Amino acid sequence: MCRYVVETKRPLLIPDFLVTEKFKNHYVCVNYGVRFYAGAPLTTSDGHVLGSLCLLDTQPIKFGEE
Repeated sequence: MCRYVVETKRPLLIPDFLVTEKFKNHYVCVNYGVRFYAGAPLTTSDGHVLGSLCLLDTQPIKFGEE
């Protein structure tokens, strides 16, 4: 999942893999039971993305506007 963040240079939030058509069969969901992903790019001052900082969980999580 982190590669999508690095490639797009944008944060990615997947509250529940199982209800997200594009990712419901992704290996982290199928093989490891990951249901939630939130990732943000780690970007240098030059704009180069070094990687991502991410959160994973085996339970779906919904965030509010806050």
